[in-house]
Amino acid sequence: MTNTMTNTTAGMTNSTNTGCKMKWHKFTIYFALFVAAISSAFSSISYFNGHIHTAINGSNIIYNSAEIYAQHPMMQTFDILFGVFSVLMAVFYIVTRFKLAGFKKNAPKLLYAALGVSSFIGIAYALTSIIVLGFSMTHIITIIGSAIIGIIEIAIYAVYYSKRSELFTN
Repeated sequence: MTNTMTNTTAGMTNSTNTGCKMKWHKFTIYFALFVAAISSAFSSISYFNGHIHTAINGSNIIYNSAEIYAQHPMMQTFDILFGVFSVLMAVFYIVTRFKLAGFKKNAPKLLYAALGVSSFIGIAYALTSIIVLGFSMTHIITIIGSAIIGIIEIAIYAVYYSKRSELFTN
């Protein structure tokens, strides 16, 4: 079954007979990138208020940022910095979403960059925490998980959008 996709931007109309369905693209622009932006924005709140540092004691969650900041004052600076990065990532996701929705020429590359930067931020924060606070298995799991998830996401989207590259001409 062949799909014909027509995209219109600023009076330009390009019709391409791709033979590819666009359901994943629609999922990405109408759901996934918005959820990523919201998640990133909420993550920034945890960085800004220090709730990124938690300990679980039985059924109680203890936010021990004051103790960590007292022992490691630079960690608060890093938390604020990574909070700013998270806000910027939320904006980056939204910009990427609109570029993809408008079938802009380099929109898929912008998506790969957003996914890569997002993974890099997770890895960088875990490495920063290891350097400042000391070794933790949780940080190692975060590094490995962020790297693996980032690579898988980029690979999936690269395969998907390489088959639809002729659509992104605006």
